[in-house]
Amino acid sequence: MSLRDSEDLAMAIERLGASSAEAAEAAGLVEQALGRPSSIVVSFSGAGALRQLSGLDATAVDGATAHVRRVQDGFRLTRVDAPRGWAARVVRGQMDERDFFSSAVARGLNDILVPVFTKALSYDLDFAREVAPSDLFEAVIEERRDSSGVVVGEPRLLYAGFHHVPRAFARVSEADGVRSDRAKSAELYSWGQASDGEPRWFDANGGPARRSLMRTPIEGGHITSVFGLRLHPVLGFFRSHKGIDFGAPKNTPVFAAADGQVEFAGPHGGHGNYLRVRHGPSLSTAYAHLDRFVEGLRPGDPVRQGQQIAWSGNSGISTGPHLHYEVIVDGEQVDPLSYVDAGSGVGHKLTGDDLQRFLAERRRIDKIRTTQL
Repeated sequence: MSLRDSEDLAMAIERLGASSAEAAEAAGLVEQALGRPSSIVVSFSGAGALRQLSGLDATAVDGATAHVRRVQDGFRLTRVDAPRGWAARVVRGQMDERDFFSSAVARGLNDILVPVFTKALSYDLDFAREVAPSDLFEAVIEERRDSSGVVVGEPRLLYAGFHHVPRAFARVSEADGVRSDRAKSAELYSWGQASDGEPRWFDANGGPARRSLMRTPIEGGHITSVFGLRLHPVLGFFRSHKGIDFGAPKNTPVFAAADGQVEFAGPHGGHGNYLRVRHGPSLSTAYAHLDRFVEGLRPGDPVRQGQQIAWSGNSGISTGPHLHYEVIVDGEQVDPLSYVDAGSGVGHKLTGDDLQRFLAERRRIDKIRTTQL
């Protein structure tokens, strides 16, 4: 588990089920070895009155670890120094019949990197309607290793690639009622960080990955209803559906589709919990049926493209957890899928020394890809 901000380590261990005395002793050993760790894993033995803390593994921000184990007269501490360096590996695979998450994890992509992968490609690729079984994906991952070669700390994603098989793409597009003959592919390289610490992504020529609007402003959602006239699932009569719906479990992260300023955040009739972001004089996006907003987010607050703003839910007039997403141009809702397709790039292409350093990093990553076929 990750520690809450400013949470006392002993209290965190006790919260997981250890006695106050055990928690204090184990926390003292960890703090002696690492100071304050960034995450801990706690294990227990026995049950009921015999339940006791049997071990604790703590990791510091730099990757150093402390291992506490119960011995006959108390606890024993073993400290492992920070990693000796980074090692890269390549993950390749093919989409199965289920979803991208299960496909990627089954083939070795770390589960914590799946949302990083999909978010990086979300400006070029709609994971809700443009992926299908037989599509190919590739990732280059760097992992830190300790002095014994064991992976520690969090990995980082260097490259994200996705390649469509034309036949599968056509079948998915027609199932969603949107015809397209394009077999889309995307390849992106991580280079540097944004001001919020998020990785920045560029294409092979140093062009920015970001677009005017994210194609899928929710983590792992799938389209369940498109824009236009439909039979309302609750009211039982035909009416215009002024957005698109992404089916997703309750409490799935929802992101701002572009940079902007929060216009409204609160109850909004049948929309339930509703949030609207203004991106310019004539463009806004709206997010409805939310479970809740990110704590502290208020009208007037600035938001960045890709920043989490809420969690999906089932509030308002709704038959199940989902995100209702609208694109509003000059006060009128337009089809988000059509508008996104017409979106222009934002940001700036790398130039000069920055471009040369990026190209050197791209060549390093491509060499890793070719040597691990």
